[in-house]
Amino acid sequence: MSGWDGFRERFHHRVMRVAGVALREGMLHVVGLERRDGAFQASFFCHVMLQATEAELLQAVAEKTACLLAQKGWEDERVVAALPEGMASAFSETFPPGASSEEMQDMARYAVEAQGLFPDGTYRAACAPAPDGTHVVAAISESQLASMRDAFQSAGIQIWGAAVTPKSFSLICEGAALSWGEEVISIAPELLGSDGMFHGWVEGAAAAIYGAAIMVQAVHRHGLLFPFGAVQLSGWACGRIALAACAVAFIVLAVFTAWDVYTYVAVRQEHQQVRSNLTKDVKVTPSDV
Repeated sequence: MSGWDGFRERFHHRVMRVAGVALREGMLHVVGLERRDGAFQASFFCHVMLQATEAELLQAVAEKTACLLAQKGWEDERVVAALPEGMASAFSETFPPGASSEEMQDMARYAVEAQGLFPDGTYRAACAPAPDGTHVVAAISESQLASMRDAFQSAGIQIWGAAVTPKSFSLICEGAALSWGEEVISIAPELLGSDGMFHGWVEGAAAAIYGAAIMVQAVHRHGLLFPFGAVQLSGWACGRIALAACAVAFIVLAVFTAWDVYTYVAVRQEHQQVRSNLTKDVKVTPSDV
């Protein structure tokens, strides 16, 4: 590893892990995606039955997710959670071809407002292409998103965003990988059977993978995502760089201080030696008294 590569490895931050969460048909699915050898792989799958009233649903999902992540040693990792089915409004819309992502986002908002779904205007909208050439538009109120964010944060989870899984979305488990159209997400080798195949696939896990995979660009697609803040997948670790700079400055200061002390002591010793020699050379005679 060259000096520059070593510097980047130590001081350049990249998101290495993300967990996806989804509740489907009474079963909670938690899937871990981990960057290995430059690409994200599915590194664990958890599936547990979960029963809760509608009023307690988000809190129950968050608390159980926190337990499952802690069991895997992932309690400090970011999470993207799929919104419970029916929590967001979704419909198909046709957009002009060649529109930019910003233009499609604006058109998605216009489509939501045209349907009069959120008269007070406090909502968020997202859109994503559908297999039939149209686009899926999803919208949810800000208050519902805030409720989801608060539930996960109160459980000690770093909730990164929420996702709406399109009904048309599916993953195909083929051998040691999950196929998403022409793109593939590999499954970690330790999860494979002796025949090199993965035998633990559960369909509901696809909803958990959807938002997490798009958020970290494990697949190069646009999706129905609602981030809860700025999404930065890589960047310089400013805190670590500042700490290293302070350490270097301290070392340089310590070296100069030590040199000054050494010089001072050496000069003082030399001065004392000269005075001692002069004292020895001077003889007192009676005439000097």
